[in-house]
Amino acid sequence: MFPASMDFRLEHTDGPAQQGILHLENHMVRIPSLLFIQTKQFLAPNYADMILCDKIYDKNKPMIYLGKNRLTESYLDDLSAHDGISSFVLFPKDLTGSLHNWIQDTWPSDNIDCRILTGNRDVDTKQGQSTGKLFIVGSAQQLLRNPVEYVEYLTTLRESIPYDSMVYFPASATPKNCSLLIYCGIDLLDTTQAIIAARKNVFFFPTGNFHKDSLTTIPCNCPSCKKQDTVSEMTFEDILDHNYYMMYQEMQLVRTSIKNHNLRRLVELRIGADPLLTTILRNLDDRSFSYLEKRTSLHNMNTLYATTFESLKRPEIARFQKRVLHQYEKPMSASVLLILPCSMKKPYSFSQSHKKFHDAILSSKNPYCIHELILTSPVGLVPRELECIYPASNYDIPVTGTWYKEEQSLFQTMLQGYLRKNTYDTIIVHLPKEMNSFIKDIIPNALYTDFTGSPNGSEALTHLRTLIQQETDKIARISGKQRWHDHMISLASYQFTKPLAESLLKNTKVTGKYPYLKILDEQGKQLGMTTEKRGYISLTLEGGKRLVHHEKYQITLTSDFSLKGSVFAPGIKDADPAIRKGDEVLVIQHDSLQAVGVAMMNGEEMKKRSHGEAVKVRHKAL
Repeated sequence: MFPASMDFRLEHTDGPAQQGILHLENHMVRIPSLLFIQTKQFLAPNYADMILCDKIYDKNKPMIYLGKNRLTESYLDDLSAHDGISSFVLFPKDLTGSLHNWIQDTWPSDNIDCRILTGNRDVDTKQGQSTGKLFIVGSAQQLLRNPVEYVEYLTTLRESIPYDSMVYFPASATPKNCSLLIYCGIDLLDTTQAIIAARKNVFFFPTGNFHKDSLTTIPCNCPSCKKQDTVSEMTFEDILDHNYYMMYQEMQLVRTSIKNHNLRRLVELRIGADPLLTTILRNLDDRSFSYLEKRTSLHNMNTLYATTFESLKRPEIARFQKRVLHQYEKPMSASVLLILPCSMKKPYSFSQSHKKFHDAILSSKNPYCIHELILTSPVGLVPRELECIYPASNYDIPVTGTWYKEEQSLFQTMLQGYLRKNTYDTIIVHLPKEMNSFIKDIIPNALYTDFTGSPNGSEALTHLRTLIQQETDKIARISGKQRWHDHMISLASYQFTKPLAESLLKNTKVTGKYPYLKILDEQGKQLGMTTEKRGYISLTLEGGKRLVHHEKYQITLTSDFSLKGSVFAPGIKDADPAIRKGDEVLVIQHDSLQAVGVAMMNGEEMKKRSHGEAVKVRHKAL
């Protein structure tokens, strides 16, 4: 199918989706991509990146050839040694395993770069897919009709093949499902459905399809529609050109979304028009959390718009909640918990309401014994130390004044889990009355500020100051120096786990103005710092040295790798599988720390990819 020199070079990832350049000798094709079908009846459009054809039409275009005879051209290799793959691609996956095995056995053994799969998980997993550059999934359309089976099959396939490999899902793409299929981990789609729809006089759009008879005006301003006077005059070729353009335009939008790390947002916008696609995404979130989570970056500069039920299930939200409940620990010196509402502005500390809450706290003679916890949807609980960490740092939700049962249940579950692990002498709740009503049973012994109206109104703030003063007077005075040190340990516990946090912060002091804080050792050497932009602790080499003995968040370079700038995947010998894209990592070579930086891939990916930037180095040993 493709020449031996076929080579995929990674540029960006966004969740399971990957974007890059496929090198085919003298051709370069951007991935993900559409294969435009071309026959003697109709040609592919001139903007097509790749062509799926039944004979050679244009040697200047990279093509996938479906003919019977092996070609002699070096850059075009026959896809199959038998009667093409068209019948196999549409082969029912539920046929007997022996028949599927026969097809696998008759596939040319010398074509190790391209592998044909049946679409049957039990059959395909038995084959073993440790090598291969392209995997073509048979019976793709049949798989797609069963959301559970589709998700299980695709995630199992992706977990068993190399990260650099590409997956082709034939005869299944439309503008509406294109973003979801690629978000799931598919790289190549084709225009089969565009042709089928055009034969039925159906126009494609990203939000749904329309039959020609239901349209009273020219439906859009694409090149095909612009040429028409009335929709009734549009022929099969006109509708096909329109459908092709819709698919091409959507693929361009998908590529842009991957580059900008915003593909999940596009997926959520598209699936609302189709219950089947919504079911697929929900199954992906619920049944394949591990698959999604390890491929999802810890940090994102985009706003997370939580406008749908599916937004609440995003892997970055679920991961944040898990870390808060199981990895984070409250500041040791804090003995009074203050539960506060969220604010429209993020991070919360920069909002007018939270500045007023802060002033109320500082009015106390013992402000540093207070620990603030923000209740918010969709994140749940946000300790003040984590407010600059994504997604707590950058999300938006529709505000109606009504808390739905799912949100109430989220608050209740997280509060119960949080308070089992983190204990306080006193809990003060400063929330609107409607929120108090569904958490009172969870914390019955809490003290509630009694007010009407807004939590940052003058009456509410007076009650808050009074209650804070009353309760903090009972507590031994805590110094700001101690409290900021504990603040940093709590943040580091969320980021690295408690043992690493204690090693990093032992015998240190924290200086600076929040959120720009520095960790200094006894000699004044900087070990790390935080900023508003990222939220996490960025390590220096000195800080990295304190963590080396834990053998966590480390990558090991091959002995012959020359470390000059960024670390690339081919130079990595080993990597901690717990590493996620966006993590602080330690770069080890010859058993010593050589650099610290930010992971650009997860740890598993670093070991398995043959191309791509793995670590963006911040500090390097001289």
